[in-house]
Amino acid sequence: MKKAYDVIIVGAGHNGLVTSAYLARQGLRVLVCEKRAIVGGAACTEEIIKDFKFSRASYLLSLFRPKIIDDLNLREHGLKYYFRDPCSYTPIKNPLNHSQRSLLLSSTDTQFNMKQLSNFSKKDAEMFPKYEEWLTKICRALDELIYSPPADLGQMSKQNKISDRFRAYNYSARIFYNLFQKLGLKGSLDLYQLLTSSASKILDQWFESDIIKATLATDGLIGAMLGPYDRGTGYILLHHVMGGLDGRANAWYYVQGGMGGVSNAIASSARAAGVEIRTNCSVKHIDIRNSKVEGVVLENGEEIKGKIVASNATGYTTFKNLILNDVIQTNAELVELKRHILQMDYSSGTTKINLALSGLP
Repeated sequence: MKKAYDVIIVGAGHNGLVTSAYLARQGLRVLVCEKRAIVGGAACTEEIIKDFKFSRASYLLSLFRPKIIDDLNLREHGLKYYFRDPCSYTPIKNPLNHSQRSLLLSSTDTQFNMKQLSNFSKKDAEMFPKYEEWLTKICRALDELIYSPPADLGQMSKQNKISDRFRAYNYSARIFYNLFQKLGLKGSLDLYQLLTSSASKILDQWFESDIIKATLATDGLIGAMLGPYDRGTGYILLHHVMGGLDGRANAWYYVQGGMGGVSNAIASSARAAGVEIRTNCSVKHIDIRNSKVEGVVLENGEEIKGKIVASNATGYTTFKNLILNDVIQTNAELVELKRHILQMDYSSGTTKINLALSGLP
């Protein structure tokens, strides 16, 4: 008799692995299907040039929540990381006389940073610690929001009972009220501006030196098909300082063994909790019959039964490749949802170049 699972997860990216580990700790039978020979998705380490191993995509640890590291005992499963310091280096060449200068920023030494910044602007050197403190305060206020399940605004309007609607709205109102209590009126307005403005507008309010603003603006551009003057880059600026580990705010770390070290530790924790992880196991589509999930069908034709299927693939891949169009056509809401998902803009202005060097550059 074939084994059946409570949950099947398609894809062993770090999010899928974390999901599997938490579910297994609740006593559920969990299977993770990964089409590649290794786990991790974008958080992986591979030898793409002979004798050189690389973090192929993601490259630093910070935004991964500390609570997950503690809950899953990832340090006991091999996760080791090292504080990144210095955090930024900006080489500057004068096009007129070809003289060179640089701006080096530390993750820990405020006095060093102020000395470096004062070479470009004494005013900016004084403002920089205040800028960091301002961002840190907003980030800490958002912690509760990050750990809270998102409110389903669409479902709120579909509730038949007034009491159910009130309960749903009250949940959201309580979270945002707590956020307002932490930030106050000015802090709430600052958060709104960060979420809706451009990185350039935010940085112009704090600094005068273009060198300093250009250095800090990188946090507002990474991974986005946007420039520093585009609305929305203020949020990206905030997003990249929301992380931190071991009590350090806005701290970034290098992982021993590359980013695959994160995923391997999660996989080890998941297996210890009873999760079955199958690599070289490519899912052809999610098996849905009569509007009910039955499991998954693999590329080799094997059918695996599961009560719930969670996809670690993108929404685009899930709805375009993993859910058969015949299934989607039976549900008007799914048709509309797929239409919106397939219209998502996945273009990116980011390219990561991995180099094998014979020595220090």
